[in-house]
Amino acid sequence: MHYAYSSRKIEAVSAFQARQLINEATQEWNSLETSNFAFQDDGLFGSDINVSNYPSFLGAEENPVIFDRGGAIIDDVLGFGASESVIGFAGARDFDIDARRYLSGWVVLNGRFASDSGFRAAVVHELGHLLGLDHSQGIRGLADFIKPYNYLPREHYFAAMDEAEKLGVYIAGHTTAYPEVVSLQETIEAGQDEVVHADEFTHYFWVGYDPSVDAWVEYDIDMNLIDEVARQVAENDIAVTPTLVTNEMTLLGLEDMEGLLQRPEYRVIRPEIMEAWRSRGRFVNWRGQEIYRREKWRPLLVELTKAFNEHGVRLHVGTDVSVEGVVPGYSVHRELQLLVEAGLTPFEALTAGTRNPGLTAGRMVGDGDWGTVVAGNRADFILLPNNPLEDVTHTQERLGVMVRGQWFTQTELDNLVDEFVAAY
Repeated sequence: MHYAYSSRKIEAVSAFQARQLINEATQEWNSLETSNFAFQDDGLFGSDINVSNYPSFLGAEENPVIFDRGGAIIDDVLGFGASESVIGFAGARDFDIDARRYLSGWVVLNGRFASDSGFRAAVVHELGHLLGLDHSQGIRGLADFIKPYNYLPREHYFAAMDEAEKLGVYIAGHTTAYPEVVSLQETIEAGQDEVVHADEFTHYFWVGYDPSVDAWVEYDIDMNLIDEVARQVAENDIAVTPTLVTNEMTLLGLEDMEGLLQRPEYRVIRPEIMEAWRSRGRFVNWRGQEIYRREKWRPLLVELTKAFNEHGVRLHVGTDVSVEGVVPGYSVHRELQLLVEAGLTPFEALTAGTRNPGLTAGRMVGDGDWGTVVAGNRADFILLPNNPLEDVTHTQERLGVMVRGQWFTQTELDNLVDEFVAAY
């Protein structure tokens, strides 16, 4: 895999030192006994990459390693304030399923942490994502969990599961659906701890599903299987993060993209990201699917989520941020509403966004001291004027938020968002 790097100096580290750091990190991967690949340094990009132009470089053939001065790109992608704690992010954009090759990817590294002792280990970790390994435990001690994707070949999926089990690493990911299928029973036996989207179960309900067909097919759905699937998931203590809002935003964007994007919450999305949503991605590539998704797909996800809850599956609130139409923070509140619409009580929906994730974090890393208001736990909570147990939409009427013991009034938070948007 060839890669190139941006030239900007990041905080306390010079461009030369940053390049040297990347090259040292690539050697960690090149030297793995089981690897059959190598990184090659192709030098500098011809221009600086920054918060104003980075979207055009994500997925570039050069596989950019971007040094994010001040964490501005990370804040833009992951939401304001993310750069306070996120060291970097990376991924593979294009994948040739037939050749089983990753074609392009990127790494973004937060300059705020460049001088920290753990920065080099984080670089090694993010280079794994550049290779298409989504939270794989390629090197022991660098990941809290492993996330398998739905396009993994069977042999790769089971090999990853075996290694994760040996290392005692939490497994939260998709279900293998194409071009090969791993059955629900095999997923259970492999030891997967969590499925991260309710729609990852859909292929188990499709009548006559053919995983070799590389095209959109509107399969009939066997709703009679819902109770049995939910029972198996519950009995084997598999957690689920439904992310109903992801499907909801995709559906609304297909039905009325401009109407959706005119909503006030979308003012926080950068103009170039909005333009990308309008010109490519799900809102464009999935046109014509909206009737099926409204009449068939959505009812399956709703009823499946309801059955998971009735059987006692541990549910989490999640939004799959970065998917078209999903807005960091704002979409969490819509997810809570959708969970209630799917049959959860407001208390159960709020539990899915507080206590349950804390329990899961405890299973991942042994540190789940948040999610409940208990002496000694981390002080993370919101203050509301009205009771969300009566109406879960009251979570949107905040007086303030405490994060790790630091108090912000809602006015202060609104001002921070306004300043962030004004920087566009």
